[in-house]
Formats: sequence, structure tokens, C-alpha cells
Amino acid sequence: MFHSLRSGSRDIYTVDVDGTNLQQRTSSPAEELDADWAPDGSAIVFAVLGSDVAKQGMATLRLEPGAQPEFVPLAASDYPRWSPDGSSILYHVPEGFRLRRLDGSSDVLLVPAADGGGEGFYATYSPDGSTLFYLTRTPDGWAIRSMPSAGGPSKLLVVFDEPTMPHSKFGLATDGKLLYFTIGAPASDVWVADLVTP
Repeated sequence: MFHSLRSGSRDIYTVDVDGTNLQQRTSSPAEELDADWAPDGSAIVFAVLGSDVAKQGMATLRLEPGAQPEFVPLAASDYPRWSPDGSSILYHVPEGFRLRRLDGSSDVLLVPAADGGGEGFYATYSPDGSTLFYLTRTPDGWAIRSMPSAGGPSKLLVVFDEPTMPHSKFGLATDGKLLYFTIGAPASDVWVADLVTP
């Protein structure tokens, strides 16, 4: 899954792993980007950047014939990520990371921006859903932190101590044993770090 400007505006596309079955999934004038799969693969969530604040937020889309995106207005939000159990969506806003239940019962601030000394970006879950990993930017530079996904104190995992090689956005992922991330320009090498329990 990826976003592309090939149709004139930024839209979401899916393609099979062998490169076949390319499908354009969105086609609105808004910018649609940063998509993530539902855990069961039946739907996607993505950020929507409209022409004004009322048209900014995120949307979910079931991947079935005739389905239409379900838009949720959330000003200044980005990078939505489905929780591994499929019940909630985590998203970034200036005050931190919020967790929104899909049944509409709650929308809570899970990670305050001040946690760890700076604003968090680009969160990802461990495969079992127990841990949340995210990037944070402080006056001293970029770092990776982790915390229990149910909430609680965070801990520092990786510090990018070379100011000429900042973390490049959209490059944080994990398989539960390794962290994968990029350093430098948007077209950079991919680095890995072992996840070790002290």
C-alpha cells in the first residue's frame, strides 16, 4: 500500500506483493496519505489533509466493492496507526499521541508531547500490541522511545547523536525483535537495532 500523485492529487493505492492488481482506493481532491492496514486486512486507515481545517482528519475504508471512506474530522492530526487488536486507532496531534476507539466510546491522550522531553512522531506497535515505539524530537536531536501500549512511563531506546544525520521520517518499524529505521536524507540507508530486554 502506498500513496501517489499519479492521478493529480495524492491518493491511496494497493498492489499485490508480486506487483499485480494495482488498485486506486481513494480519489477525492484532498491529500490522502500515510495509510495503514487493519490487522485482519479488511480495511485501511489514512490521514486526510483537506483544503481547510474542517476537512482535515483521518478516514477508514473497508476494502470491498462500493465501500466509501468514513471520515473523522481531527484538525492537525496525522500518521494514524491501527492497534493490533483492531479496536482503536492511534494518531499524532501537536499535544502527543491520541488513541481513539472505533466504537466512539473514547478518545484519550495516551502519550503527552512532553513525555521524554519532546514531541513524539511516527509511532508503531510491537506485533503483540503490548509495546508502543515512537520517535521523539528534543533540542538535543532525535531519539526512539518505547512505552507500554496501555499507557505508563516511557524509556529511551536509541539516541541519534550525530546532528548531520537526523532520523528521516516514515522509517520506523519493528517485528518484535528488531527496530528498523532510516537515518539521513529521505533516500537513506536502512538501519536495524536489536530489541534487548535488560
